[in-house]
Amino acid sequence: MLGYALPYEGTRIVVFWERIEATAPNRDAAQLLAHVMAHEIGHVLEGTSRHSTSGLMKAHWDRTDIRNLCRKPMPFAEEDIDLIHLGVKQRESRVFASKN
Repeated sequence: MLGYALPYEGTRIVVFWERIEATAPNRDAAQLLAHVMAHEIGHVLEGTSRHSTSGLMKAHWDRTDIRNLCRKPMPFAEEDIDLIHLGVKQRESRVFASKN
């Protein structure tokens, strides 16, 4: 595990830098960090802890995934894009409802 999110508690994510450094060579650690952060922020925006079968929201990245994401950004799957839009709309609805 390179990080985790607490999507049901708000907006908190945790990233394990030491594990990221140990997983990717130094020159690729920044790209891996960016993907881990985007993955965890994706959980917060979706408002769920679910994972996809492919793409950035995949539960476990293998060595090939990590090698590839250091050369070309890993995309969100279409289902995750839809869930992010839905999650943002739901969050907006709660904010507007609390102001009225």
